[in-house]
Amino acid sequence: MDCSKITAGFVGGACGALPTGGTSSYVWLLNFDDVDKAESTITADGNISAIAMKDGKYAYLFETIDNANEAGATFNKGTYVNNYDHTVTLRIFKDTIAAKKFVNELAGARVIAVVKRKCVDTCDNIFEVYGWDSGLKMSENPYSTTLTDNVAMAPVLASDDISKETTLPRTFTGDEDDLNALCEQSNANS
Repeated sequence: MDCSKITAGFVGGACGALPTGGTSSYVWLLNFDDVDKAESTITADGNISAIAMKDGKYAYLFETIDNANEAGATFNKGTYVNNYDHTVTLRIFKDTIAAKKFVNELAGARVIAVVKRKCVDTCDNIFEVYGWDSGLKMSENPYSTTLTDNVAMAPVLASDDISKETTLPRTFTGDEDDLNALCEQSNANS
């Protein structure tokens, strides 16, 4: 049984406006089990047009320096099923008790991360959603008093060994106001 077929041709080259690399300073983190998937909307092409949270649950905004966040996906060719590993690296430039508390909580969490890309005029997928199918867990967190390039901590959120994603990161087609509405107003970073 074929599980997928291509349905259209595609022009992959671009003349003029090429994509802009990098990320903004924002990542919205959602506890995986706090997202109401039944009330969220996934379009026929796999994009997410609306994210709903369960009653009394909120997203949390992580903010850092421009281009300090990094995200990506790797294709895994399986014998029977293909999938993707998603990763999101958050770079923290504060070596404080509050920063350690945040990372210590993140160490046990399973999250979905919405990353804002810097491709405002050159792409239509500004907000990418990592971990929508299975969630991401912290896989590493380099920490050193050396503070190389002033980075105090750099937790990496990743698909784990048994929980993979079915697609490249999904695109959230809403806007920043929609994402901020998922956050409780009092959860700004310390």
